[in-house]
Amino acid sequence: MSARRMILGVAVAAALIAAPGATLGTSHDPVLLVHGWRAVPSAWDVMVTRFVDEGAGRNVVAIDLPGEDNVANGRAIQDLVVNQLGWGRFDLVGVSMGGLSAR
Repeated sequence: MSARRMILGVAVAAALIAAPGATLGTSHDPVLLVHGWRAVPSAWDVMVTRFVDEGAGRNVVAIDLPGEDNVANGRAIQDLVVNQLGWGRFDLVGVSMGGLSAR
C-alpha cells in the first residue's frame, strides 16, 4: 500500500470519527486502529464500542504493536493486514507513534 493511500485512509477515517452524525459510505471497509507509544490495543476499546453501537457494519481491529521500533511495527501492521486478515482495502486510524509506524 502506498503512503499516499494510507494518508488518505487516515484522513477519511478521522473525518468520519470527528463528524458527529456523519454517514458511512456503502463500502464498509474494515478499520485498523494503531495505538501510540507504550499503549495497548485496549486503548481503543471506546472507539471499537462506538463503531459497534452505531451499527457501522465494519470489521474493526486494534493491532498489538511489537515494540518501539517504527520499522518493526510497520512490518507487523503489513503482516496483519495482508497475510493474516487479507484486507486489500481498509481505513486506518493511528495515534501518535501508531501513525508513524503505519506510515
